[in-house]
Amino acid sequence: MNLSSLLLGLLLAADPAPPKPLVFHGVEPGLQSQLRAHWRFLGNHVESLEAAMKRVYFGTGKYLAKVEIEDIDGTLHITVRNARVARIRRVSFVGNKVLSDAELMPRLVNREDAFSARMAGLGRYLPQARGEDRTGLRSAYHDQGYIFVEITGPRVTVDPDLGGVRLEFTLKEGPRYQLGDLKLSGMPEGFRFPYESGEPFAVSRIRGAVQATLDRYRAQGYALAKVNEASQVHHERRQVSLELNFDKGPLCTIADIRVEGLQRLDPDRVRQLLRVRPGQFYDHQLLKEEIGRLRGLGLILDGAVEAQAGEKPGEVIAVLHLADAMQRWFPAFSMTYLPGEGTVLLLQLSSPNLAQRALRFYSSLWLSGQRQLFDLSLSQPGYFHPLDSAGIEIHNRDRQMALIRTQTQGLSLSYGMSLDARRRWRISSRFLLDRVVSTAQSLPSGFEAASDALQARFFKDYPSGQANGRIKLSLNLSYDTRDSGLLATRGTSVSLGLGYGYSAP
Repeated sequence: MNLSSLLLGLLLAADPAPPKPLVFHGVEPGLQSQLRAHWRFLGNHVESLEAAMKRVYFGTGKYLAKVEIEDIDGTLHITVRNARVARIRRVSFVGNKVLSDAELMPRLVNREDAFSARMAGLGRYLPQARGEDRTGLRSAYHDQGYIFVEITGPRVTVDPDLGGVRLEFTLKEGPRYQLGDLKLSGMPEGFRFPYESGEPFAVSRIRGAVQATLDRYRAQGYALAKVNEASQVHHERRQVSLELNFDKGPLCTIADIRVEGLQRLDPDRVRQLLRVRPGQFYDHQLLKEEIGRLRGLGLILDGAVEAQAGEKPGEVIAVLHLADAMQRWFPAFSMTYLPGEGTVLLLQLSSPNLAQRALRFYSSLWLSGQRQLFDLSLSQPGYFHPLDSAGIEIHNRDRQMALIRTQTQGLSLSYGMSLDARRRWRISSRFLLDRVVSTAQSLPSGFEAASDALQARFFKDYPSGQANGRIKLSLNLSYDTRDSGLLATRGTSVSLGLGYGYSAP
């Protein structure tokens, strides 16, 4: 809160008498601490304190606030009631012809109190956001080429009931300017600047075109690419000439990877999950894909990539600005009715990040009149490789309780034992960029007797003991432009399967 008026009242009301103790009721903690710190300047002038506090509350749009100060046994009890921010009941624009009210309203922080505004946490009057409102309206016109728009206001009118306000902005749109002469130098080979002369001088679109050019260089490893800009306004022609000189700089390698902004996840663990390592060429696109992969794993909310110059020429420090995920635990509950199963209760609890080490936990409990199933798993991504995982899974689905499951870039192995003590194992090997897969799986031990009987009757030419189980071979081939590490693959996929089965009737 702005306490300039309050401090002025404190200084003018100085009294040598010792200050009385203060007890606050309904006063913001920040204002409480400031009042206590400056209480020695106030003395015992209760009226000055009350007037100063009212000015503070009214200046923040809390027009219904009532300040009550009562002296009880030498202690001042300060109570503030109805300290609610006034609702915005009406926002109007005067002088806008190019953009409608509906197009301008989303640019404001102080929006009309409607359902859409409340969903965004807005609709209350915030006087401190008036400058941001003017900036938002100005950017809306700059995007259309009206770069000299004039915006005044808002003029604030308080309703008689003090519960709402009405805002009015006055606009002078001015003429529309176009992009005149465009001079480009240092462009990437084979890249066309996505903006041309004669188009409206839309500031955000031109900035986006410049950023796209820089991103093209950064995707090629030129992390320190930059641009020098020069512009000139021609009012008589209503044009803006623009000169852009791109400097790609040296081809950079990554000297170090720095992770910033995380509180719930160990930065060292993040570096282990990345497919980017120090010493590699800088790949801006791959770093952005890694941020998307971490977001898909539920470990972060979002992030951005920044390249900073290293100590040596041609070296950069890749800085990842990441934000923690909003939620660590994900509970779920459902109840339904299935024919033949009865009422089914399903309880689930999962977490993508245990112990700040990105350990993935999942548990589920299925309860019905026919079955009681459970599933527990704990896995660690990036155990052998950033795209791999290793974990333990225990469940009683299909009367099989898997104990260990490990998946690596080239090999997948699981071993388990069913509830009737029959062993089951599965081995999978993968080749050719993790796209060709061959698998082999055994059957329970009790299958040997049945397979021997079938072999003696139908497969007499087979040597004894070589066909006592089922062997299944499969080959799968798929192609994509880049393995992003996400669940979905991109590009064209081709698959080929080959299988051989041998089972009892």
